[in-house]
Amino acid sequence: MYLSAHALNDHARSASRMASRLAARHPDGIDETWIAPTCPNYVGARSVTLDHDAWSDAAVTLAHVRASGEVHASLTADCTRILVAVEEVGGPFVLRGEAALGRPLALAPNGVSVVPAGAEVSGSARRLSYLCHLAVQVDRDHLEAAFGDTLDIGRVLAPRLMSTNPRAAGLARMIADECNGVQTHDRVFRDSLMLAFLSALVSGVDQASKPARGGLAAWQVRRTIDYIVQNLGSDIDLAQLAGGVGLSRSHFCRAFRETTGLPPHKWVINARIERAKEHLLAAKLSLSQIALDVGFSDQSHFTRAFSKSEGISPGAWLRSRL
Repeated sequence: MYLSAHALNDHARSASRMASRLAARHPDGIDETWIAPTCPNYVGARSVTLDHDAWSDAAVTLAHVRASGEVHASLTADCTRILVAVEEVGGPFVLRGEAALGRPLALAPNGVSVVPAGAEVSGSARRLSYLCHLAVQVDRDHLEAAFGDTLDIGRVLAPRLMSTNPRAAGLARMIADECNGVQTHDRVFRDSLMLAFLSALVSGVDQASKPARGGLAAWQVRRTIDYIVQNLGSDIDLAQLAGGVGLSRSHFCRAFRETTGLPPHKWVINARIERAKEHLLAAKLSLSQIALDVGFSDQSHFTRAFSKSEGISPGAWLRSRL
């Protein structure tokens, strides 16, 4: 199923809004590089809403993709882009492409990708309900002129697919909030935010070059995650997780955090909240039923955990994504 006429109209209106914003911010003329960011065609989506924004050193596109199953998108473009799945319910939206970009890490939440101009890359998800997909379009020469004295732009734009970079992912979410109007700040703040984001990409390259030490083996990660996902509604025991991969509880906790960036209990809570989001979008269960189904003690416990994680209540979250 291809994009609806409604989604395509949204796309056209968004492009028009962006051109107006650019003209307002750059009255002396607009660099054509920033007028029309390349936007994927999310095949299989029920609807797509696009937000565009012009920054001093990049063009930002935020796609809100609503779906009920499989979604595919070609992510090849004639410009360099930094792609981050800021939020995904269902999914995961996995990127695949040219061997030079490396293999995607299937368990990397909010994986950060840097896709060079012309690179053959695509994304797909089998059971997607909602995706907030951020694309930051940049021009290498422009970045060299703006930041070449403070950043190694070659390392900033080093190709990668779905690399684990929590700092860059957190900054990407802040950029998305600026783009969709959740937060609005002055130009100094936005310029500083973009510089911090680009700097985080450098540290991500440095981290990826270091061999993992003390983490879990791939089979241990798969077994642990499979067990958690299959038993979200139960009282998951740390001893069971550790015993399932042949480790002591203390060794398992250290290794799990080294591998995923999160302690086991936090990973479990996040997994429960992500499953709850699927239920919220499906609109088949009450909040109290959702709470019990995903493993919270009651609706109050669920609401507190959800609000702490997302910054808004489950009801407000759902209203903002319909």
